[in-house]
Amino acid sequence: MSQKSIYYTTETARVMDDCFLSKIPLLNLQKKEQNYFANKVKEILELGKEQNKLQNKFINRINTNFKILKFGKKLKNFYLYNFVDFLIELEKVAYPIKKSSINNKKIKLTIRQQDEWEDYFLYYKDNLQKIVKDIESKKNNINNKIYKIYGLTKSEIELIEKF
Repeated sequence: MSQKSIYYTTETARVMDDCFLSKIPLLNLQKKEQNYFANKVKEILELGKEQNKLQNKFINRINTNFKILKFGKKLKNFYLYNFVDFLIELEKVAYPIKKSSINNKKIKLTIRQQDEWEDYFLYYKDNLQKIVKDIESKKNNINNKIYKIYGLTKSEIELIEKF
């Protein structure tokens, strides 16, 4: 990062602090409440690590079995899609790995291979979706507790959640 970038970043943060952050009334929370938030954040971070680990393991397995020339968004976020979409995306970008060179033939899995990959896909998809759901639940719990602490109205909460 250049000196100029650091200056603008620092200056932007200072201006934001002066304009916005300094106007937010920070409450002195009891130790019990502070620990609640700290523990929830730690739980979210641990779940995020587990999510990354599972997602990377699945992606690495694809890479060891196929030559992927372009890892698109759908393959990276496979757990958000169904198996048919995954196969379609895989067929678009994957080539068989051969000791010689890559031929120009795209991947077309046999029915048996599709069955094996579907089981593998669903296992990872289910586990990742559980983790994502758990992360969202914990974030919502934190938000709701903060809304309660600050005594926000329903319309104030809706305004905040738009952003």
